[in-house]
Amino acid sequence: MPYWDSTLDQRLPTPRHSVIWSDELLGAATGDVNTGAFRGWLLENRTRVIRRNVGGRSSPMNESEVQGVMNAADINVVLSYTATQPGCPVARTWRALEFVHGKPHNYVGGDMVLTSSSANEPVFFLHHSFVDLIWETFRQRRQSRSARERTYPPDNTLCSATAHFSNAPMRPFGDMVNTDGLSNRYTDIFYTYSDRVGCSAASPSCRSRYLFCDYSHGWPQCVSKIVLGGDCSGFVRGEDCCYNGRCVNERCVPNANNFGTRPSTVPGTRTRPFFLATSRLRSSAMRESENCLNENECCSIWSQNGYCTSNPSYMNVSCKASCGLCASTYDINDECADRSSTCPTSPDECKSRKEWMKENCRRSCSFCNQTREQACTAPTEPSVSISSKTITLPTTLPGSSSQLHLRVKSCTDHHFCCGLWSTQNLCADGSAVQQACPMSCKGCKSDAPRKCLDFHSLCGVWAESNLCNTRKDFMWENCKFSCRKCDLLKPSDYLSACQLLKPPTFRKFLRSSTITPENLYVTLKETPSTSVAPLEGY
Repeated sequence: MPYWDSTLDQRLPTPRHSVIWSDELLGAATGDVNTGAFRGWLLENRTRVIRRNVGGRSSPMNESEVQGVMNAADINVVLSYTATQPGCPVARTWRALEFVHGKPHNYVGGDMVLTSSSANEPVFFLHHSFVDLIWETFRQRRQSRSARERTYPPDNTLCSATAHFSNAPMRPFGDMVNTDGLSNRYTDIFYTYSDRVGCSAASPSCRSRYLFCDYSHGWPQCVSKIVLGGDCSGFVRGEDCCYNGRCVNERCVPNANNFGTRPSTVPGTRTRPFFLATSRLRSSAMRESENCLNENECCSIWSQNGYCTSNPSYMNVSCKASCGLCASTYDINDECADRSSTCPTSPDECKSRKEWMKENCRRSCSFCNQTREQACTAPTEPSVSISSKTITLPTTLPGSSSQLHLRVKSCTDHHFCCGLWSTQNLCADGSAVQQACPMSCKGCKSDAPRKCLDFHSLCGVWAESNLCNTRKDFMWENCKFSCRKCDLLKPSDYLSACQLLKPPTFRKFLRSSTITPENLYVTLKETPSTSVAPLEGY
């Protein structure tokens, strides 16, 4: 059964710029629908063409809403009462499927908004097929086969109209009653659904030219591509996010080989002639937009030492060019060249995403004074002062903490229980807690918001590598979103998780970090770990 999974659009910075609202697919997003698969589709009374106002209000469904219904423990979250009166024993919940399903109705707008006209819009049926997929997934996950056919909210006039009672006629189907809709025979005999698409660092394909794998917002997830002229801001991991184009200055522009074609563009805009767009490029020698880029200046060195095969979960995302996962147009052996057309003109801008700039904007940012080999070769002798507990970290391992980009710079805790330990007066000078908890021990200032966020750019990749379980001390603190540990923001859950954990001694602290005082450096020639280590030390 075909369905429209609107969560594929929800991660986009501007969801109405999704390729699904292009001429190739569902057609116009605003006004009369005169393009796409349903162009010229008339209302039932044949007085006019159907209309839309995509993105005028509301939003698509999001993944947490969908999972909340699929994993609900209570049937009343799925088959919910939505018009209760005083005295109804079941509280109304806005997490209910009926309310969640209403968001795309308002989001598509136009004729989809009103009950009296929404079924005139073909998208109505694609959307409701997805709602039914959510319902069927809940049944498969949370109910036995027999329970699926008998579990129904109690009949209560204080909770719903009698038309929704279990044995009320299922209009307009004559001799059927509402509970006949619980039958297993629908999916046993008549139809099934394909699995929802997904991706990972190890398997980035979304099996469609209209989708791409988003690595920039938490765990990897398939997302709709963006039409030409659309907003492509926020995708910073080299994603192929533009349909028939590429992202330049946060807008999707045509590929060079699309000259002369008629691309799908943002509704309500006029496509500017391609020669006008290209004339603004800095020079013909500067590539319009190079998509095949590394994220770190050490990628070529890591590749030479076998990391593309031994540590693919990191390298396949951050070192695509050096691992041969894409075709670059620049001279990869040129030590002092700008590989990106978006390099900054101001020295201050070079400080933002410095590791990326040192790889892709070496000339503009004056990073040519040191070769990549010089910058990325580990020192042979350790540099550590145990007495002062100052640890100098290597900067040569793919995935080490020093190679990652913290969203909250310079000040972060390295254990999720730091907040509790700091209240227990365990932040003595030189202690392991002080080293592990610089933010909670007030050794530095942080602007980190107390929200369920990822504070490392590769949290999603680490989560895919099971580090939420094997390195939960660090991950639950800095990658709450990807580890799905938002519950730790609740005081009761936080105390429950930490009350039995004892703060480490300094030596245990080092061991838990995979470091010993005698061997803080790991050279490039040693066999690297097959998993991405979120930090080699604190």
